[in-house]
Amino acid sequence: MLGSDDVDLDVENTDDRSHEFRVVASGDFEERSTAGELDPNQSETVSDFVPRLDYTHAATLAIRIDGEQIREQSVIIRSSDDITVRIVASDDVEIRPINVISPTGEGD
Repeated sequence: MLGSDDVDLDVENTDDRSHEFRVVASGDFEERSTAGELDPNQSETVSDFVPRLDYTHAATLAIRIDGEQIREQSVIIRSSDDITVRIVASDDVEIRPINVISPTGEGD
């Protein structure tokens, strides 16, 4: 089978100013992180950021914007759907989806 079954991370900046970001994912896998800077209305995709394991698991995402810890949230991994971190402002981010749901409709 070609490609990966792991979950990609999309980081989007919808604010009207540039921001530095750092996202750290941890859980039942080796910790992974990515960092960068995004101009307004710019986005970046990190392929295979969170592994899909043989069982449903949670990944905890810790998000820093402009050097400040903004949010930490668990995301349930059940499929290879992308996770999106949307920077709304220097002190506000949205994480979508809260639960990554399987395409067969199983789970929450």
